[in-house]
Amino acid sequence: MRTLRALALVAALAWGPGAFAQGAGSPGSELGQIRLDFEYGKFKEVGQRARNLLDRGGLSDEQLTELHRLAGVAAFNLGQTQDAERHLSTLLRIDPDATLDPFLYPPPAVQYLEKLRKQLAADLNVIRTERRIQADRRRQEEEDRERAKAQAVELQKQLDELTRRVTVRTVEKRVYLVNFMPFGAGQFQQNRSGLGLLLAATEGALAATSVLAYFAYGSLFKDYTVRIPNVLNPDGTGYLDITYRAIPSDRRTEANAWRVAQYGGGIGFYVVYMYGVVDAILNHEDQVVTTSMEERVPEEVAPPSQQPPATRRGGPPHPPSGALALRVSAGLAPLPGGLGASIRVDF
Repeated sequence: MRTLRALALVAALAWGPGAFAQGAGSPGSELGQIRLDFEYGKFKEVGQRARNLLDRGGLSDEQLTELHRLAGVAAFNLGQTQDAERHLSTLLRIDPDATLDPFLYPPPAVQYLEKLRKQLAADLNVIRTERRIQADRRRQEEEDRERAKAQAVELQKQLDELTRRVTVRTVEKRVYLVNFMPFGAGQFQQNRSGLGLLLAATEGALAATSVLAYFAYGSLFKDYTVRIPNVLNPDGTGYLDITYRAIPSDRRTEANAWRVAQYGGGIGFYVVYMYGVVDAILNHEDQVVTTSMEERVPEEVAPPSQQPPATRRGGPPHPPSGALALRVSAGLAPLPGGLGASIRVDF
């Protein structure tokens, strides 16, 4: 027992504080505590802590190897042969070449591990063969990946050398009629989205204000009936009822405000609309030509089936210059006291 304690002290000095720092964290901290218990000869606590840590799982192969080594030797020192055999056999199955340092562990435990190694020799040889095959497979896969990566880099380099920069000319045709559309349609066609959004928002707000004021003004009217007596019969008897609609006198101020908002919104809408039309006409161009530089693979590199039609004919590829598609739709909707019309333009 004194020899065992001396060996434990030697192990403590050999490991030092670095070993415990390495075990910091979870489950590394638990493994560090198990090492400390083993060094102080608390073999029962080692077994209990080892079982708890194994039940929790999440251990690496290195941690499992160390844990089964400590738990197996602790069980062997306590005379728990079954537990010692279970832990040390598991240690050998994880690492068939695992050993016990005779300077840190008692010689009987070292001899017992070698005895188990001989008993499990056939199984350990199979494990070594499987791991060697797996290692060879992983190494081959890594070599294949590196080879494929090198080939891809070389192929990309060749393609970069074969590519050339060509000028692509794009012709955009614009419809003159769109300039007369409200809500910044002309500006959007001219790719001036900032002014187009401003005109659309302003015209929309003014139109909404005018329409809202129109309905608000109409809601102020009330029906009144005036009876005129002695007008129907020849003898001067009877009466006549005349019904009319009018705004109450106490709401005249409110009615005037809604009327001003209605006409002001309508006039403002047309003013902004005319500004948008004039601006679009002044900046109108029937055709807008843009050029850009793009890289194209020469036709002798790409297969004929994968080349665009223009390239197969020998000419430089460029998009066809077609007219801008314009779709106009209109609709009617009944309104109180009248009829409303709407128009929609898609381009």
